[in-house]
Amino acid sequence: MVQIYLLCLVQQGKIRIHLSSKSALVDSFIDYSNIGDIDFSVKVLDALTEVQKMAKPENWEILSPYASKLLGEEISATHDDAKIAEYRTKLRELFNQEGKEAVRVLNKAKSLFEALNAANPYEKEVQQIATLFITDIESGNDINLLLYGLQEALGYGAFSKNIAAQAEVDDLANRLKNYRDIQQFLNSEADLKTAYAYCTKIPAEISDLQSVYAAQAEVASKLSNLKPYIDSDVKLKTELIGQFPPQPGEVGTVGALMQEYATVYVALHDSVMNKLDTCRQEIETLLNCNDLQALKILEGITALQPKVYDRTQQELTHLSASIFACKDPSRISVEKSLKSEPVHQCGLTFENYSAHLADAELAVEAARALVEETIERKIEVFQNPSVQDRLQQGVSDPLIASLLECKTLLEIRNYLVSTSLKDPGIVGVVNRYLKRIAVKTVKISDFKPSSTTVQKDQIRAIAQEFQAYLEEQLSSIEDDDDTLPILQIE
Repeated sequence: MVQIYLLCLVQQGKIRIHLSSKSALVDSFIDYSNIGDIDFSVKVLDALTEVQKMAKPENWEILSPYASKLLGEEISATHDDAKIAEYRTKLRELFNQEGKEAVRVLNKAKSLFEALNAANPYEKEVQQIATLFITDIESGNDINLLLYGLQEALGYGAFSKNIAAQAEVDDLANRLKNYRDIQQFLNSEADLKTAYAYCTKIPAEISDLQSVYAAQAEVASKLSNLKPYIDSDVKLKTELIGQFPPQPGEVGTVGALMQEYATVYVALHDSVMNKLDTCRQEIETLLNCNDLQALKILEGITALQPKVYDRTQQELTHLSASIFACKDPSRISVEKSLKSEPVHQCGLTFENYSAHLADAELAVEAARALVEETIERKIEVFQNPSVQDRLQQGVSDPLIASLLECKTLLEIRNYLVSTSLKDPGIVGVVNRYLKRIAVKTVKISDFKPSSTTVQKDQIRAIAQEFQAYLEEQLSSIEDDDDTLPILQIE
């Protein structure tokens, strides 16, 4: 019964009971501050050693009005040690929680205002309150440590003068509000960064964006003076940020600006992607065109060696892949990206879309030229007089006779393409008469003249060097008396 009575006095803050090491508790005593956290057992009760009367908390009357503002509750004058103990516990809990949060608030506020390229109107207040909350009030007399913390962080004289000043108490309330307002303001970090992006990343002097610039100017004006929106979260949410999509009649907000911009950007994105897809489809059509399908067959003719079909396919595929593409061009994806910045994740902008379209057109033109040049360079061998002479041996064959009737390169091409697709057997027929033709491709760029700067009187000598180069290439072709070596110059 005595032990229970003593513990009741502890709970009321009247006494402190010291413990022996047998208690196995972290603390070597029990008082009002830790009694609620102890799981009592016989072992703890048997470890009770001596009783110490608790002295009235010194300087509590001085700290009390400041503590009231810190805790956000009215603290009436009292000499009840137990009641005072409750407030002191609340203060320790507050500082333990806010000390960790203060570092985050300081760093996040610094980062946000730098990102917005704006000054924090409450930078001093945030620094002061954060410094106060970081104060260690656990390592000694919490009342005196807190009063000293108020002096160090805010310059208050309560610690040195032993008196609370109403002006300081009111000032603390104001600075706490500024700190809490900034803390609340930081919750809108993503929306504020989006607002800044829409005010700085939308290109100027774009005719399609004339309707956007007025809405942009309103938001930019508000970002230039953030204090009213820090002071009022309601004003921040309704007058600056708004909603996306905006409510009917909503103007001057980030939501309204985003909606105005999205209307134009989504239309641009759809239009550009459709045009780029058309360019890609045209190259895909070339990849499967009759000319290339016929080339694949005709490359079985010895006179058309070496084969270039696979290389041509690869080059066309590369040209198709070089065209700008969007991995997810859906409207949902575009609008999702526009919620954070005025550009889709693919990177298409009002400034670069023309270049992407121009590059796509060039890719298509290059693909067309590649197919034309590849087919014609292969087919032109049939205009060679020596080749035609050999084909004359098979004039009795209808396929060869029809081929010999073709006079122009276009006629030869059209005949070989259409015939090979209908009757691939033409390859064997032509090879019967051209099997001894050996074609070697040489590049003019491989020719290295003795001099790269040529005067008029040196032209003949350079021409002779080139002649010798071609003769050397011809002689490198392994042949016999029946083989007709031919060079194809690139």
